[in-house]
Formats: sequence, C-alpha cells, structure tokens
Amino acid sequence: MNMMKKELKKREELESTVKVLQSSVAVFQKQIKELRRDQEELQQYDRRLLVRVDGIPLEEKETSEDVLTKVKSLITEAKCEIPDAVIDRAHRIGKVYKDKNSKELCKSVIVRFTTFRHRTKFYYARNSLKNVKVKLDLTKERYGIYKEALDLVENHSKVSYAMVDINCRLKVVLKNGKGIFFTDIESLKNILEEISIPQ
Repeated sequence: MNMMKKELKKREELESTVKVLQSSVAVFQKQIKELRRDQEELQQYDRRLLVRVDGIPLEEKETSEDVLTKVKSLITEAKCEIPDAVIDRAHRIGKVYKDKNSKELCKSVIVRFTTFRHRTKFYYARNSLKNVKVKLDLTKERYGIYKEALDLVENHSKVSYAMVDINCRLKVVLKNGKGIFFTDIESLKNILEEISIPQ
C-alpha cells in the first residue's frame, strides 16, 4: 500500500513538472514569435527608402552607372522632380528572368533614395511608366504573408482586396471602405472571422 502511495505521489510530481515545463515552453515560443516579428519590422523599416523596379532589360557588361542612368531616365519619364543627389544608389538584385511583355532578359533593380518623400513621389508616379513595374521592397516574410492574404480574401463576400500601404504595412480593405491592418495570417484570419459574424 505504501509502495502504491509513493508511486502515485511520484506520478503526481512528474505530471506537475511536465505542466510547468509545458507552460515554460509556451512562454518561450511566444517570446520567440515576438522577437521574430520585431526583427522583421526592423528589416522592413530598413527598406523604407527603397523601391524595386522590374522590367528593365539586362545588358551585357552593364555597370552600376548604367543602371543608375536607366533609373534616372524612368524618373524623368514619370515626370518626377527628383534631384540626382537624393538617389543614393541603384543596382541589380535577384535572378535573371524573361519579362512577359518585352520577352527580354531582365533582373530587378533596387533603388535607394535618401528621403522617404522622394521615394514616395516616385512610387506614386509609377502608373505613368510603360513596360516597367515599380514596387515597394518587402521582406521575404512580409511578401509571403501578402501573397497568402491575396488568396485568402479573393472570394470573401465582405472584402474588396488586401494591399500594402506606402509604409509597407499590410491592410485588408472591406467592401464598406474600411481598412484594417494585419501583421500575419493568423491576425487576418481573425479579422475575416469577425467580419463574417452576422450583426
């Protein structure tokens, strides 16, 4: 009988220890998630002065100066009054791809401005440009969330679209015109669930 009591006590102590450890693991997982989100926010903030331009044909023996000249030409075409001094740099990035429209080999160009105002001015003028796409430069993680969000809201009866605002924040726009920011797919799913509940 004594032996059984000891075994029972041992089991209870073990179960108690497991619960404490599980609780600690949950706390650590939450902290890791928050740290990752903070790190991603910092990485995205570092990109606040950047735009990515797709569709500029790649030339053999192209120099950084050649790329910069092409970017300046696009800025002129967009009728943006942006001084050369605020274009910090422009360079190719990523893989070579065949452009769907021009059928030419291209490679994305990253353009860094020295001011947020001028970066924004060029971004807003992007629709006047032909054959190129000017996009905000998102982190890999944020771009992945954005792509998944587009699929999630595509056929939702109360949602018009998902978007990225000028500050690279993710936002879902409802059919009534209201915009709601979200940071990850989990928070977007919560928003969609909430707006689906009959009032």
